Amino acid sequence: MIFTTKEEVETSAARVMAVLSDVDAAERAALRRGIRVERVDSTAVYGEGLRWKADFTMRGKKRRMDLHLARLDPEGQMAFAGQTDSLAGTLVFDVLPLSVRRSRLSVTLEVKPRTLSARLLLQSLRLTKSSLTARYKSRIRALAREIELRAR
Repeated sequence: MIFTTKEEVETSAARVMAVLSDVDAAERAALRRGIRVERVDSTAVYGEGLRWKADFTMRGKKRRMDLHLARLDPEGQMAFAGQTDSLAGTLVFDVLPLSVRRSRLSVTLEVKPRTLSARLLLQSLRLTKSSLTARYKSRIRALAREIELRAR
């Protein structure tokens, strides 16, 4: 299942990438949402290969996700890959400069099943894809507004 959306951001592409690359802020945001995040790599440099373990509750069940920074291009692309026991997914951020003070943020989320039960779950979610897409777009719109606020 793939979700994709684009949002215009009233700040430069470099500033958007700087805000998206702020790992500490992302970890704090996850904690505020009830997700326990633990960094598991030993590198001090921010770049490809950073790894985290995240514990969260979804649909009433405790889940654990292994997440890593799969791709980082400071010029405008960032990709995370993660997996749980039953699902695997990627989250890709693309930032395109439109002008000196305006950018377009494209965010693509792809989720794939790893088990039969996950395949059935995704099949049932396809029936509600329009409402899930609306929620996804709303979340990305809120992220774009947050980036604008933090860039000031």
